[in-house]
Amino acid sequence: MRLDLKYGRNELELELPVGLKCKIFRTKDMPIVKEPAAHIRQSLDDPIGAPPLRELVKGRKDACIVVSDATRPVPNREVLPPLIDKLQEAGMSPEKVSLLIATGIHRAPTPDELVEILGEEILRRYRIITHDARERTRIRRIGYTSSGTPIDINEFYLESDLKIVVGLVEPHFMAGYSGGRKSIAVGLTSVDAIRTLHGPAMLEQTGARNCELKSNPLQTELLEIAAAAGADMCVNVVLDSSRKIADVFTGDLALSHLKACDFAACYSTEPGTGLYDIVVTTAAGYPLDATYYQAVKGLVGALDILAPGGSIILAAECSHGLGSVEFREGLELLKQVGDHDRFIEYIAEPAHFHIDQWEVEMLVKVLRRARIYLYSEGLSEEEIDLSGATQINSVGTGMHLALADAGQKARVAVIPEGPYFIPLAAGG
Repeated sequence: MRLDLKYGRNELELELPVGLKCKIFRTKDMPIVKEPAAHIRQSLDDPIGAPPLRELVKGRKDACIVVSDATRPVPNREVLPPLIDKLQEAGMSPEKVSLLIATGIHRAPTPDELVEILGEEILRRYRIITHDARERTRIRRIGYTSSGTPIDINEFYLESDLKIVVGLVEPHFMAGYSGGRKSIAVGLTSVDAIRTLHGPAMLEQTGARNCELKSNPLQTELLEIAAAAGADMCVNVVLDSSRKIADVFTGDLALSHLKACDFAACYSTEPGTGLYDIVVTTAAGYPLDATYYQAVKGLVGALDILAPGGSIILAAECSHGLGSVEFREGLELLKQVGDHDRFIEYIAEPAHFHIDQWEVEMLVKVLRRARIYLYSEGLSEEEIDLSGATQINSVGTGMHLALADAGQKARVAVIPEGPYFIPLAAGG
């Protein structure tokens, strides 16, 4: 059997051994929006739990549109033109419209990435601002959540008269699903707030996981922060496996996001799958597999169906290497400490907080349970050594090694789209 795995900007062919029993987990076929611009315009006229955009614009002096950075494949070039047209039809002039890039703790987009995110015409015509979580002078603390997390929000966003958030809804390995409230509460916050939101006290709780909202402590915090910051309208997009728009859910920040999550769950999850000795997965191709930092999501996405002591084979190009300097330092610290539990205990101390420690923490969740085989053309031998994985020269080689360990009767699963489809074991 031959399968195509998402890898970089292309696909990677995997040929499975003859006679191997294998379960393939794919995103279920979604309906495709045939005329995205018209569909988006309609959603702005008839939003979920909110007035139409034309009503919201009345009396507003300016508008801020929040968009994600280059790590998310949000189809902004399809969403933004009809959205901006609607603003202008309602009387908002172009010079009063700004776009704010919600980077969270990520680096600022490069000029080429800005073109990819927004398109050249929008870059020419509108004011573009990039959030910086480290720049305290541009962030305002407006209070604390009921559990004590600081509510720190980008000052430009707070001062904008009309606030619109555009995001992509897909499974997220900490927050349950991306999009909606996360674009504000994480995308526009400070390092101090992320220290709590992405700290061990939050992430070691069982509810902080893929596709879980009701018992997810991070979801609770994000909703409270986003409500305090305010948003007049949220445009939530769900994409199919080929990254075409499957549907758009526009309206009230919380209500529209829940509708989008319910829709996405019908196509991107499968409960009651049982456990597998070997799971082959990806980081969903570019842009998510551009760094090992993001590729960790593919590993975590496979974890729920992995049998104890099993193997995960990950295909991730990592064309931009490991990721941030801080993430690399976190991996070096993990290697230096040499023990998973002691590493978590160390970073749990406030004095030991380190940016991007949370991604290493999520990697530790995998390393506690799995052997990782990694196929990547973008990482050096030194970087592979820090990854916690065994380097392989092909996915087929990884399969051979994993079968040698588990036996020819091993239960095998393949997730070609990686973290975009989350299989859940019974009770998961």
